[in-house]
Amino acid sequence: MDILSGLPTTPDKYKHVLLVVDSYSKRSEIFPLRTQEAGEVAGIRYREIISRYGAPRVLISDRGRNFTSNLVKALSEIFQITRHLTSSYHPQSNGSVERMNSVILQSIRSYAKDQQDDWVYLLPGIMMTYRATPATQLKPYYDPNTRPTNPPSEHENDEDELDPDEIGQQDNNDRQQNRGQQNGDNNNRQQQNRRQRNDDNNDRGQRNDNNNDRLQPNRDQTIEDNNNQNQPQNPPVGNTKPSCQDCKRRKH
Repeated sequence: MDILSGLPTTPDKYKHVLLVVDSYSKRSEIFPLRTQEAGEVAGIRYREIISRYGAPRVLISDRGRNFTSNLVKALSEIFQITRHLTSSYHPQSNGSVERMNSVILQSIRSYAKDQQDDWVYLLPGIMMTYRATPATQLKPYYDPNTRPTNPPSEHENDEDELDPDEIGQQDNNDRQQNRGQQNGDNNNRQQQNRRQRNDDNNDRGQRNDNNNDRLQPNRDQTIEDNNNQNQPQNPPVGNTKPSCQDCKRRKH
């Protein structure tokens, strides 16, 4: 349980939102508040939560005075509710409601008018959308009363009450089937990638062979030219220029 503050004041003088989240099913309830007084918080908690869903076993909240007052403490003692307080300046201790706070703020920013003073009228639609999304093994709109509230079309023809264990087992089977399908798809992609890599390697090897075939004549010609240059040249045959000694002999 937590209070979301800092919202624009509406024409009906609403300024805050009381948020209650069930940690197991993630079902949430929100109520607009005019003040953060303990009396108003305790009244909504009794009328809207305890009288409708029953008293919870454990209640987690921060250390605000509206949650630690004697009135709230007396209400918890009457219904034997164990209270746990989060650490100061550590909102992660109550992560479910903190996450829901961000969802509410983001939705209000997306749909509110320019003045943003109509947010109180957007809360029912925001919560309907949130509740229509399954967060755990329970189906949408499934509450702690073990029966769907205002069931969607998939449950409108149900005559018997839904068993939570059967719903959880069916959802587990669906998740396992989806996981198996995903694993099969991953294996197919891996095989396709492996075949593609093999084809690429074969194409690369074929290109290398073709390059070697084209370069081999050039290599042979280069080797032959080098061998011809390294061979000793034969002296010229025929008329040769007489040496200086021959010229001297002729003069004498």
